[in-house]
Order: sequence, then C-alpha cells, then structure tokens
Amino acid sequence: MTATLKQARHLLKVVDEKNLSGDQLAELHDSGLLTDLLEVAKEDLLGGVDRTVYRHVLGLPSRLEDMEACLRLHGEVTIPAGAAYNPAQGLNRPGVWLSGVFESNILSVAKVVENVPETTLAGYNLAKPANDEEVCRELPKDHVFENAGEFCALLSAMMERQKSGEAGGLLANGYANIFYVRGKASEVFAVNVYWSGDDRAWHVSAARLDDCRWNAGARAFSRNC
Repeated sequence: MTATLKQARHLLKVVDEKNLSGDQLAELHDSGLLTDLLEVAKEDLLGGVDRTVYRHVLGLPSRLEDMEACLRLHGEVTIPAGAAYNPAQGLNRPGVWLSGVFESNILSVAKVVENVPETTLAGYNLAKPANDEEVCRELPKDHVFENAGEFCALLSAMMERQKSGEAGGLLANGYANIFYVRGKASEVFAVNVYWSGDDRAWHVSAARLDDCRWNAGARAFSRNC
C-alpha cells in the first residue's frame, strides 16, 4: 500500500520535533543513512533490525531508561531582595558546616554583595541516577550561578528558612540539593547541600564535575527558570 499523506505529515512532524537546523538536515540527507533506512523499510527488513544495537553503533543511549529525561520539575522558590551580604560571615555560623573544598573554591572568590536581588530558583528532582553532564544537559541553558557571592546569599536565605530542617525549597531528608556554581579560576563546581539529622546542621560541600552519579531523589537547582 502506498504511503498516505497523513503518514508523510507524521514523518515531517517527527523531523520538526527534533529541531534540526538546515545544515544538520542537509548533512543527514548527504550521509545516506536516511536512504538506507528507507531502503530497509522498502524491503520489509526493519523487523530484523535490533534498535538497541543500531543506537549503540550510532553512539546513542541503548536502553529506554537512558533515553528518558532524568529531571522532573518540582517547583520554584523565590528569595526576596535583601541588604548587603558578606558571604564569609553569612555562612560561617552555627547550624552550617562547610567543607574545605567549598571554602577554597567557592567561598574564597565570593565577594560582598551590596544589594541582593530578588531571585526565583527552579528545583528539579532526579527521577533516576545521573551524573553532572546528564543533569546539566537537562537544566535550563543558563543554570550556572555565575556570581559566587550572590549564590552564597541565596543559599544562606534558603537555609535560614529551614534552619531546623523543616520542609521547604531545599530537601531536608538527607538527599542532595545540587547547585552548579562558578568558582575559583572560573571553574564550575557542583555544590552539594544536605541536611544532617545527626548533628542538626546543613552540610555544604563542593566538587569538580565528574562521572559520579547523583542518587535518584536528589534535587538540582537553576537560577534561570
């Protein structure tokens, strides 16, 4: 049976949803891969193609769960504007523990903020384990906190709201709250904030981006909603 106009429109819709540029579409056409697939379909050979193997050859995730998004939007948190904030004083206080890596790579470059702007953050829960690259790929484009001083001010305000481990914008169940912050030498660090029920305090640490996987249930934040 000849392909219908409706089926052709569906194929065009699939192409449109991939949001390819003109150059990318031309490259796909010139590669011959699309022609190969059409030829396989014409010869009724698609049933013998293992999609997992095919995706592996192309360098794509092979399992269905790898193809699914790892982030689910939880909600937004708005931090009102505030007066001048000194990160060194604001974070070095009872109820907050800072790691040496955080102090040397984030706090060390966090300048005094003369006026803290009102900021709305978006929180995304991890539906499955994911590494930094996978998390960053799904966060909004400008998710990195570029100003370490402003980040410290926002974090202080969030922890103050939940200073006894109350429920709120931050997870307070021992799971990680993840922020990507530009720190020393302009490097982006993953900042991990979590509530410790044992010592009744917020723990704040930092690490270079790597392939270690955050647990499902953690929450990643973006300053760009």
